Amino acid sequence: MNNENTNQYENLYILINQTWLGINSVVRKALKNAGLTHINPAYIGILLCLWREYGLEESLAKLGTVDGMKIIDLGRCAGLEPSSMTGLIDRMERAGLVKREDDIHDRRVCRICLTQKGLSIRSDVIKIVYNVMQNSFSEVDKKSYDNFIRVLYTILDKTSKKRE
Repeated sequence: MNNENTNQYENLYILINQTWLGINSVVRKALKNAGLTHINPAYIGILLCLWREYGLEESLAKLGTVDGMKIIDLGRCAGLEPSSMTGLIDRMERAGLVKREDDIHDRRVCRICLTQKGLSIRSDVIKIVYNVMQNSFSEVDKKSYDNFIRVLYTILDKTSKKRE
């Protein structure tokens, strides 16, 4: 690989990383302004997966399963490495958002379940994420946005296969 290509990908990596850090910073500030100081942006991926697992579809206003998720499945859903999950779940548990429960079918397994507090913040957090993402992409036309989403899914598919 020549130096020009190396620099191009180094710059791309930095750009992607800075973009993610920028979005996280704006989300963190919005959470703080909403009085949700106990919510770290790192928790949001896990919460989104649990809210989906619980069947919390705002348009349907229904409550699905309340069995929670195995920590390994939750990590896969949120795109997090297993080594990151224990500490993150510990912090979320201390914040009162989730709790660990024994799996009734397999006592070797622990399931991560939402608490009432974890359930009750859904609407506020979703609104914040929506507003931040909408504002972040406000100057991007629909065609570029759609292409961007396709590119992200292509990259995710390729990189997910390498993690397995």
